[in-house]
Amino acid sequence: VSLTRIQDLTKALNSGADLLELRTDYFTDTQLHYLVAHSKLPIIYTIKRPTKYLPKVAYTDIDYRSKLKPAGKVIRSFHDYKRTPASITLDRIIQSILKKKCIPKIATLVKSVNDLYILAKLQSKYKKKIIVVGMGELGLMTRLYNKSLLTYAAVSNTTKTAVGQLTVKQMQSTRLYGLVGDDIQHSLSPKLH
Repeated sequence: VSLTRIQDLTKALNSGADLLELRTDYFTDTQLHYLVAHSKLPIIYTIKRPTKYLPKVAYTDIDYRSKLKPAGKVIRSFHDYKRTPASITLDRIIQSILKKKCIPKIATLVKSVNDLYILAKLQSKYKKKIIVVGMGELGLMTRLYNKSLLTYAAVSNTTKTAVGQLTVKQMQSTRLYGLVGDDIQHSLSPKLH
C-alpha cells in the first residue's frame, strides 16, 4: 500500500497489504525516519527526490538510470506517463536492469488494448521477476490481473498516487468476469451480473 499522508499510517498498516510504500516526494527525511521506525510491514522506499536518508528496508525503488547503489533489494523503475512504448523497447530496458541484478519495474500509460497486450506479454514472459503497472483507467486490468512480483494500491480513494490505482479494499473485493461471444454489444449479461 502506498502511503501519502503520515496520519494514514495506522490505516495502511492494518489494511491487509503485504508491503508499505514510502515515497520521498510525500515526506520529509524526518517523517520518513519516523515512518520506517514505526512500520510493522516490510517497506518499499521509493526515491523520487534527492535524499540523504537511505534506510535499510526490504526494497529501495530508484529510477532505472540512477547512479545510486542502495543496499539490499533494488527496484529500478522505468516510467512513461504519456504512452506505452513498443514491446522491444521495454524488453531492452528490462534486460539492462536484470543485468544489474535489480528488479525491473515498468509503469506506462495505457491508452489502448494493444498497450494492455504489450504489458500482459511482459507479465507472462517475466512473471515474478519484474513489476508491471499500467497507468490510467485502461491500466486497471494490469493491477487486477497481475502476474508480476507485486502491484500498488492506495490507502483510500483520496490518496491514490496514479490514475487507475485501486485501494487495498477494492483490490481485495474486486472479482473479474468475462463474456465470450459474437456481437456481445447487445448482450444483457453485463447488466444482469
